[in-house]
Amino acid sequence: ELDLKKGQVVIAEARSEAFDPAMEIVEGEKVLIDNDDRFAGDQRPLLIWHCDKDGKYLLRARSFKGRAGGQMLSRHAVYDCVTLGLGVTEHPREGANHLMYRVRLQAGDFV
Repeated sequence: ELDLKKGQVVIAEARSEAFDPAMEIVEGEKVLIDNDDRFAGDQRPLLIWHCDKDGKYLLRARSFKGRAGGQMLSRHAVYDCVTLGLGVTEHPREGANHLMYRVRLQAGDFV
């Protein structure tokens, strides 16, 4: 279970030698995001999700389509995220253990 604040980012991954793992973030009964393969040929799921409201969420690791079971390793990290505009700098939030900067770009913009 994750107790998240608006703006935080969750990065999660899993791997298994026994089966094809999948991961999802769930709010109540609704799956907000899911992933079962990083890319074609790599069955390690990777989630990167930006939380848009405070609340309790479930980070769930399972087998793809519930077809198998066995040993699996999963890990996740939660980052406070600061969104920066071009030419704007902001100092890290006081007391933040993990901090991520996000820069939104339009076509033709560069950093």
